[in-house]
Amino acid sequence: MIKTIKNKGRQLEFDVAKVFAIFFMVLIHVYETINGSENGVLASKTWEIFLEFVGGPLAAPIFMLAMGVGMVYTRHNTTKDFAKRGVQLLGLGYLLNFLRGVFPLLLGNFVTTTLGWQLAENRTHFNLLENLMTVDILPFAGLTFLLVALLKQLRFKTWQMLLLALILSTLGMTVGRLTGSHTLETYVVGLLFYFNQYTSFPLTLWFVYPIFGMFFGELLQQTDNKDRFYQTVLQVALVTFITITAVAYYFNIDYRYFFTSDFYYQQNPLSTLWTLSIVLIAMYLYYQLSKLITSNFILSWTKFIGSNLNQIYIIHWLIIPYIVGFVGNITPITATLLSLCIMLFSICIRKGYLLLKDKDLQ
Repeated sequence: MIKTIKNKGRQLEFDVAKVFAIFFMVLIHVYETINGSENGVLASKTWEIFLEFVGGPLAAPIFMLAMGVGMVYTRHNTTKDFAKRGVQLLGLGYLLNFLRGVFPLLLGNFVTTTLGWQLAENRTHFNLLENLMTVDILPFAGLTFLLVALLKQLRFKTWQMLLLALILSTLGMTVGRLTGSHTLETYVVGLLFYFNQYTSFPLTLWFVYPIFGMFFGELLQQTDNKDRFYQTVLQVALVTFITITAVAYYFNIDYRYFFTSDFYYQQNPLSTLWTLSIVLIAMYLYYQLSKLITSNFILSWTKFIGSNLNQIYIIHWLIIPYIVGFVGNITPITATLLSLCIMLFSICIRKGYLLLKDKDLQ
């Protein structure tokens, strides 16, 4: 039976969600890169808890949900399209790793040893191999597209993909945190399983988010009443959030384990459900906010950011490493203002590039 798509076109609430998500991600990246972060230590200060929350459940999982919805809504939805997209994202991910991690280290070594410059202290220990092989959200996205391409070729339905994602999640949680030497082989395995803070988004633990996004997108396509749809989403999300929070409280599980430090990257059934419930609550709020946008100026820029998210993400990471050496520890207010400046600058660079490209084509 062929389902009739009732809700077509670009969904503005996801553009709104991406605007907030990219800012929250820039904010957490600026703060942690400049101030440093301790792995295995729960955030204790109110600001740090807030920062880890908005930079956790309201950042990468939103991207992943939006990625899954995009897979459903895109016109480029063949197996070949997905495989090509996967290879591109995987390549971009490792190119970004070199430009933001390896090259700044080589440059920093040059200016300190050859030129004798004194750079600001950086408390985070860096290693060339670790920086090159970091499993960030772009390599994860690339692997996701490649796996979905394979599953589409095998004629998997979305519910079957979701079931597989849950099985992979269980496998990843069962394997737990890997231990071993810092070798190339370790970081290749880190694409699938969690090893350390440099393998933040292993496929087994995070694949469930974009596949849930595909499931969400198919439901969204079938609705002819988005108000009612998101009202139902909110109700389900609130019940899930309250239930998981109550369970955690009953068993004396500190809620900070769900989203702070490197515990956030080591997903488990409770943290995954808890995070998904927050993502869905946020999507309800973003939908309500999208209905309030009446300015064509705000609308056009919101859509621009939403459709150029990957490029803006890459640009912001090309800026941050080059200011770390000249900035000491910063306050929360400074981090917020600096993050806003970096985000706006990244958007302007992308916009300027497109304008120059269009001018050359004329």
